[in-house]
Amino acid sequence: MSKSYYLKNFSFLVSLLLLSTAGFAEEWTCTEAASIKEGNSILVCGVATAESEGDAREQALIRAQREFQLLCEASADCFGRETNLEPLRNSCDPTDDGKFKCYRGVRYSFVDSNDGMFGQSKIVKKNGRLGPERIKMFNIGIAFANLSYTSNDRNADYSDPDNQPPPLINDVYSGLSVFFSMAFNHRYGLNFNAYRANSHDHTNESKVGADAQFIIGTHLNQSGFKAFFGIGAFSEKWTNLQIEKTFTGGEGVFGIGYNTRKATFDIAMNMRQTKPYDQHAYPSGDISGYLTAAASMLIRYGIRF
Repeated sequence: MSKSYYLKNFSFLVSLLLLSTAGFAEEWTCTEAASIKEGNSILVCGVATAESEGDAREQALIRAQREFQLLCEASADCFGRETNLEPLRNSCDPTDDGKFKCYRGVRYSFVDSNDGMFGQSKIVKKNGRLGPERIKMFNIGIAFANLSYTSNDRNADYSDPDNQPPPLINDVYSGLSVFFSMAFNHRYGLNFNAYRANSHDHTNESKVGADAQFIIGTHLNQSGFKAFFGIGAFSEKWTNLQIEKTFTGGEGVFGIGYNTRKATFDIAMNMRQTKPYDQHAYPSGDISGYLTAAASMLIRYGIRF
């Protein structure tokens, strides 16, 4: 016979052996009326004896469900979490006294695992009982905003720490901002900020602007410490009496903060592209002799929902 014939038969025997082993393990588990936790799921079994096979099957299922409820209520990492139910092996045999004895296996799998869309819920104490924290995707609130643009002479002598040359330009603005953020899950989200700020040195100068950012972090939609970084874009309008100028560009953001179950607090730093500001400060376009930087900082506080 050909080599492929033997390989085909060998594969068939291996598959048959694996199926038989799985079936035997399942039957053994439910015969012993045991329960097993396997990764992100719990296997429970119910056993019941009744006059008819139908009644025995139904009672076995009810007892399997009750078994899971009792186990889950006693476990801090289970109570209150959403699950999917998967029926497993169901076997019934007649007893010596003319009744039927049935075994029913059921697997409960948690749907809010770390691999899920929204991440795993933390277990918290509510009304004296342990339960899962409700995932909150949205934050909205107010913030203190500080914005700055600086320019220094690239060729100046900065060797003496006690005698640093002053910056050529040091425009600083501060004001209030409103923000909205949305977390797709505990790792990815969006930030939106809108602000109005006034100049520290010139009473007739002000800025109105907005940021939009995509962020990557941890605990974005959960309580506890959070950290994030990302990229985005800004647009703002600078006003000086009757003169207006619009600045737009890209930016990078990083921040840290803390979420309670109802509120959020964080500090975000935005490092902005300097080219839009350079073109305004130096219309000639030659900035080879200057070191410029543009940044903004937001101290934010809001509610979670």
